[in-house]
Amino acid sequence: VQALTLSKSEVEKHCADLTNTVKELDLKVKRLQAASTTATKTEVEVQTIVKDSIIYRDTSYLKVQAIRWKDPWINVDGLIMPDKKLDLRIQSVDTLFQVVHRVPKQWLFFRWGTKAIRQEVVSSNPHTQIVYSEYIELKKRKKK
Repeated sequence: VQALTLSKSEVEKHCADLTNTVKELDLKVKRLQAASTTATKTEVEVQTIVKDSIIYRDTSYLKVQAIRWKDPWINVDGLIMPDKKLDLRIQSVDTLFQVVHRVPKQWLFFRWGTKAIRQEVVSSNPHTQIVYSEYIELKKRKKK
């Protein structure tokens, strides 16, 4: 991902959602150094055994079927009620590692200056696919 460098006025004009988020955090756009946005999608195919369970309510009980599946990143718990209604709870844990680095200009084996700034994003969850990532760096205002 190449870096997009914008001024304060360009951020306010073209990135309304970012500007709103910054204002909700009670920050000022002019003090931003950089902003990063990442979207992920977690998709898991679950195959598990359905077990009979009993839920006690006061003096009566309700016979239901329960499912449970778990791995280090995803936890799935569910109940299949007698009326065929499914109550399902899915929890997903993920850690995104974002690294912003400089790519130097190169001629033969000589490297100098900066050709580009790149962002690398890696997810620790093998079920997660990174759909979109954006890095915005605000350029410094020239002092008069």
